[in-house]
Amino acid sequence: MSLLHREPRPSGPPGGFDDGGTAAYTFFLGICVFLLVAALSARQVTAARPATDVLSSGIATLSEVDLLLAQHGDELREIAAASNQPAVTVPGYPLDVYITRQEAATLSNEELRDLLLDRSAAIVYDEGLDAFDRTGGQSLGFFSPDGMLEQAAGILSDRQHTRANLATLVFALATALAAVLVVLKNSGFKRMRQVGVATVLAAVPGFAGSWLVGRAAAALGGDDPLREDLRAIVLAVAAVPERNYLVALVAGLVIALPAVAFALLLRYLPLASDGYDDDGYDDVARRRAEFLRRK
Repeated sequence: MSLLHREPRPSGPPGGFDDGGTAAYTFFLGICVFLLVAALSARQVTAARPATDVLSSGIATLSEVDLLLAQHGDELREIAAASNQPAVTVPGYPLDVYITRQEAATLSNEELRDLLLDRSAAIVYDEGLDAFDRTGGQSLGFFSPDGMLEQAAGILSDRQHTRANLATLVFALATALAAVLVVLKNSGFKRMRQVGVATVLAAVPGFAGSWLVGRAAAALGGDDPLREDLRAIVLAVAAVPERNYLVALVAGLVIALPAVAFALLLRYLPLASDGYDDDGYDDVARRRAEFLRRK
């Protein structure tokens, strides 16, 4: 008997698993990866620092803070000087942002603008859309520029960040479980290949969808400030999953392509001639061990 001796390969991968359902497990892993990247992207978008940076721009337009300070800046200083309270709110401003008497007296309009926007962004991030409604009965049209901008700003909140954190944890555990099942249902290089294929299949629609949303936002017509800020928010939000799905796509290819290359390479080894499939190295090693034991 020589190393060129070929024996029929037992059906099914080692470990007593049935080949049936392999595609279903791979598909399940792909869904889990897709949802995990989406949840991770939402977590990154709604984190406090990037969210408040984006919110400041939208709030500046919604509140018309520049016009407000130009018209009421002196009035604000007079109110602060005459008040016996340590802090006052800005007249006509849609959010309850407090300015101390010292800040009102010493800061310029530009400095007051930055201070107002920073504190406004923190309030909206903490309270969500409710921060814009002092009466409890305010309702902007959903498809109006103001309403769409307000809805976009409402996505960037601490409440949404908490939900995204929970979703990321759940989908990370589901992805890990699905990956283990795929590995157990396959053998050799086929394990790597199926994990990589699932990741690629998850990343392609995610990347394409995020890219299309970004392009649609970039093509949003109109030069008024509301549309410009809405466009900026959507572009900033869409850029995160677009980047993350691209990373997942590259990672999937890095995992799958070497597995395919090694499997093809093993086809030309003497031990892997006839009857070889892409289970790869495990099968070659098993037959080598059987040969040495019989010898």
